Amino acid sequence: MTNKEFSNGWQILSNSGLRFKQEPTKLMGQIWFNSLKDIDEDVWFDIIKYWIANNKDFPTICDILDTKEKINKMGFDIYREIERCDFGRNYVDPLLDKAVKRCGGFYRLGQCSESEARFMIKDIEKEYKEVLKEDRYMKVKHITKGE
Repeated sequence: MTNKEFSNGWQILSNSGLRFKQEPTKLMGQIWFNSLKDIDEDVWFDIIKYWIANNKDFPTICDILDTKEKINKMGFDIYREIERCDFGRNYVDPLLDKAVKRCGGFYRLGQCSESEARFMIKDIEKEYKEVLKEDRYMKVKHITKGE
């Protein structure tokens, strides 16, 4: 990832309301960037999104790397998020909601047998990745239009 992409993510983390053990500093940001710069930009923002949704404290570098490993197992995370939102009855990430709707919706998913649901989750994973790409594209398009 580039320094700018890292900085954007750092700002999101810093301003997300997470509790700090130590207030983030510019030096911390430099150390973090040098330690995490090999992470893909898309994965970086997925890590941030996952961390903010599932934690109350500001992460450490180790936390970020552990979260990266969890995200690499995307099927488990998607399924866990669907269970957490009680099949769409509680707050659901709008991008995940969009992916589930493209695959037939939460109602259809809830009516599936266990084996059918596994296949549907795989489809939702693919759609979710596409929705993330579209979302990033729209953000970039919006930024370039505004300049």
